[in-house]
Amino acid sequence: MKILIVGASGKTGQKVLEHLAKTKHVVTGLIRNLEQINSVKQFGAEVLLGDLEGDVNSLTKNFDAIIFVAGSRGKNVEGVDYQGLVNIVDAAVNAKVKRFLYIGSINTGKNPQRFIQELKEFYQKNNEIVPEGLLKATENPSYHTYIEMKNLAEKHLIDSGLNYTILRAGLLTLDPGSDKVKVISGTSNTFGKISRDNVAHCFIEALENENTYRKIYTILDGDMKISRCFY
Repeated sequence: MKILIVGASGKTGQKVLEHLAKTKHVVTGLIRNLEQINSVKQFGAEVLLGDLEGDVNSLTKNFDAIIFVAGSRGKNVEGVDYQGLVNIVDAAVNAKVKRFLYIGSINTGKNPQRFIQELKEFYQKNNEIVPEGLLKATENPSYHTYIEMKNLAEKHLIDSGLNYTILRAGLLTLDPGSDKVKVISGTSNTFGKISRDNVAHCFIEALENENTYRKIYTILDGDMKISRCFY
């Protein structure tokens, strides 16, 4: 397959490129500026330059699949996390892209009180104190806006008619990949973590797996081998 990675220079995008480098797929990484070229080329992928907030119609042509793992890290939530996804989805529809995979959040579709409570319960269960910075971040109205934008972005993708798979990831970490996860269909009623490496591996496993077509999953670090998690 010819695959476009949107957000290729990000932490999760780099892991996706690393995993795809082990396959026979033809991979292209979308980047915003020339300074990011080596972050894509180091994995043997082609480079495409473009801005998610601009005209992206030419960027999605001639690809079989798109994996969207871009994010603004809170700096431009509406412009990148929402409108950027909308722009790429609309362009993918026009280009008749066969597959579209998207990274969502475990908190998508939940109200702030619920995901803050789930966060506290997760740390209490593990006899740990919620990191102060993490608690403040989830209580911040800007994070609530981010979750709202992710929710709207998901809805746009679902309504687009594309053959999508949405992976709602738990709290992302830089821990080494364990090759084992917990996969829940739809929304999870709990909180958890997942390494970016495991997220990337899940995307590769879901890419051509018909069981994942037009479905939403919550993914966390767990005990099931990733090669078996979508069956």
